[in-house]
Parts: sequence; structure tokens; C-alpha cells
Amino acid sequence: MGRQRKEENSQLPQGVYRNKGRYIYRPYHGRVGKKSIFGNDIVLGPDTMPMSKLYMAVESMEQSTDQTLQWLLIEYRQSKKFRSMGQDWQYTKEGNVI
Repeated sequence: MGRQRKEENSQLPQGVYRNKGRYIYRPYHGRVGKKSIFGNDIVLGPDTMPMSKLYMAVESMEQSTDQTLQWLLIEYRQSKKFRSMGQDWQYTKEGNVI
């Protein structure tokens, strides 16, 4: 069982945290072995926004295009492995992708 959330974050939706005066959403992508995989941090707004708008923003993020082919290609192109390849190889790979 994981640790409990901080008291200041206990009223927030799952995956949302308060950091530096703003709400941040970290999408959960699953586990690989014993390691949890999270997506990039997404800023939802200032910490002064009403909770109702925060919950609506989180619901719209969860209904986004995660786990689709387009999402997979974007994640691959942003990966260290893809960026470490030569420019010529990246161009031929991108030209062959949908």
C-alpha cells in the first residue's frame, strides 16, 4: 500500500498536486516491473481556481487521446532513444509513419 497524500493535497482529484502556486496533473500510465510510469506534468491553472473547475479540467484530461496510436507516436518522438538517433534516421522514420 502506498503512502497517504499530504493534507493539503487530500481534497484534490487523483493525479493532481499543488506545486508553486498552481495545480499540476500527472497522468498515470501504468507499471513496468516495480516502477510506476507517469506522463509529463500538465499545468491545470493557479491554485486559486475553484475546485469545480479543477475537477472539470481533470475529467477533460482523462477523456483525452491517451493510449492511442497518435499518443504512442508522440511519446516515442519525445523519448531519449529517438532524439539520440541521427537526423537522417529520424527523417526516414518520420516519413514512414502515418
